[in-house]
Amino acid sequence: PPMMSESKAREAGWGGGEQEAGGGKPEASAAGTNADSEWVSAEIITKEEQERIDKAKKILEKAMSGRKSFNPVIRPTSRLATRLRRAAVFAAMYSCIVEPFCAGFDVRPPPAWLVVFSTLADLAMIAHTLSGFFTGYSWVGEDGSVNVELHLVKIAWHYLTHSFPLDAATSLPVQVGIVALPADQGSQFLRLAGFLKGSRAFQVHAEANRILGSAEVQGGAVGTVRVITWMALGCHFAACAWFWAVRESDEVLESYPEDPQLCVDRGLLANATDSDRYLCALYWTA
Repeated sequence: PPMMSESKAREAGWGGGEQEAGGGKPEASAAGTNADSEWVSAEIITKEEQERIDKAKKILEKAMSGRKSFNPVIRPTSRLATRLRRAAVFAAMYSCIVEPFCAGFDVRPPPAWLVVFSTLADLAMIAHTLSGFFTGYSWVGEDGSVNVELHLVKIAWHYLTHSFPLDAATSLPVQVGIVALPADQGSQFLRLAGFLKGSRAFQVHAEANRILGSAEVQGGAVGTVRVITWMALGCHFAACAWFWAVRESDEVLESYPEDPQLCVDRGLLANATDSDRYLCALYWTA
């Protein structure tokens, strides 16, 4: 009862609380002992877990410190650079033969297969051109050591001031432009751009030197094949350029000499196909 005094509470039988409280002390003490033991064991587990966490942190920090940040620079000897370069070389081999012929003999409208293959070759050369801003280059120091430049700004500036103008000019999709534009718009410019694709032969030459490597490998039969190949390409370019030049004048047929074996009649040559005209032009340029 709220107004009951302490003595009356004892008389009424409420005094056992103290006894129970007194008797409860050992139990509380035992509970405290158990809690202390559990706390100690929990403390030991916590230390072990902390050691594991610290160890995991050290491993993670070591892995993150060894992990490089994103770097768009492509090493010149990497697999990606090699694949892009090889794809551009195959595209250049196609372009330096087909595109000068189409430009010199004014093949319009181009057939579908020509547009497809030329577009694929142009895409390969465009990819190679864009990668030039990110691909490192080698340079020789004053002490004769070969160094590789991997600084992005220097790489971009070096490529922009050296190879980019010619690479960009020879990567234009000429055949797509011929199909898309009317016949009287941009034809001369596109023909000139197609003829300039023949300069990609120097890229093929550089890649051949890189693959062959030593001078011993380049000598002998390989050197002979290289000389013959350059002579054939020179005759091919000269034949295409010759026909283009004389076709723009009024004396196209007069530029072809009479020959009993090849050019029997200029009148027949005027109605001949482009392949026959090319053979005649190639014959006299060679």
